[in-house]
Amino acid sequence: MPTITPAGYSPKQADESMIINGFEVKPDADLSGADLREANLYGANLAGANLTGANLTGANLTGANLTGANLADADLHEANLTSADLHEANFTGANLHIAKLTDATLYNANLTSADFTRANLRAANLRAANLRVANLYSANLHGADLREANLRVANLYAANLTDANLYAANLTSANLHNTNLYAANLTDANLIGADLTRANLHSANLRDANLRDANLRDANLYAANLTDANLIGADLYNTNLTDTIGQPLTIHGLASGSTTLSYTSTGWQLTIGCWKGTLDELRELIAKNEDWPEAKGEEITRRRPILQAAIALCEAHINTYPVEEETES
Repeated sequence: MPTITPAGYSPKQADESMIINGFEVKPDADLSGADLREANLYGANLAGANLTGANLTGANLTGANLTGANLADADLHEANLTSADLHEANFTGANLHIAKLTDATLYNANLTSADFTRANLRAANLRAANLRVANLYSANLHGADLREANLRVANLYAANLTDANLYAANLTSANLHNTNLYAANLTDANLIGADLTRANLHSANLRDANLRDANLRDANLYAANLTDANLIGADLYNTNLTDTIGQPLTIHGLASGSTTLSYTSTGWQLTIGCWKGTLDELRELIAKNEDWPEAKGEEITRRRPILQAAIALCEAHINTYPVEEETES
C-alpha cells in the first residue's frame, strides 16, 4: 500500500495534520481500526489519538508523539517506535512483537497484556508503567528504567535486563526463568513467588528486596547484594551464592519452621517460623523453659537441642561468609 507524506515534512511541523493512506493524522484523531501498515509516521503528532485496533504493522513511528493515545489491541508488529513519546498511552492487549522501542518514553503507560515478544526496549523509560500479565519473552530491556513498574505475573522468560533499574518494581509471580539480570537494580523490588530459575543475577542489587517463596533454583547470584532481602521460603537449591553480600542460609525441616539467616543493615538476623531475632536473642529464648512462641512443656525440651545445633550452623556460616562493614568516608 503506498505511503503519502507531505513534501518537505519535518517533525517540527508536528502540530500540522498529515494524510497517510487516506487517513488524516493529527492530535486527537479517530483512527480506530485504521489500516496504516508500513506507513511513514516519522515524527507525527498523534497525541490523544484513538488508534484502537489499528493496523500499524511495520509502520515508522520514530520520534512520534503518542502521548495519551489509545492503542488498545492495535497491531504494531515490527513497528519502529524508536525515541517515540508514548507516556500515559494505552497499549492494552497490543501486539508489539519484534517492535523497536529503543529510547522510547513509556512513563506511566498502560501495557497490560501487551505482547513485547523479542521487542527492543533498550534504554526505554518504563517508569511506573503497568505491564501486568505482559509478554516480554526474550525482549531486550538492557538499561531500561522500570522503577516502580507493575510487572505482576509478567512473562520475562529469557529477557535481557542487564543494568536495568527495577527499583521498587512489582514482580510478584513474574516469570524470570533464564532471564539476564546482570548488575540490575532490584532494590526494594517485590519478587514474592517469582520464578528466577536459572536467572543471572550476577552483581545484582537485591537490597531490601522481597523474595519470599521465590524460586531461585540454579540461579547465579555471584557477588549480588542481598542485604535486608527477605528470603523466607525461597528455594535456593543449587544457587550460586559465591561472594554474595549478606549470603543467606536456609534450613528446612525444623519443627519450629523454616529457618533463614540473612544479613541486614543492623547485622545478621534469624527468622524461624513466626519468630524473628538475633542469634543472641535465640540463645536467650531457648535457655528458658517457658514463653516460647510455638511450644511449651515437653515440646520445648524436644526442640531445644535442634535449635542449639541450628545456632552452631549459623555461627559457622557467619564465620565462613564475613561481611565487610561499610565505613563513612
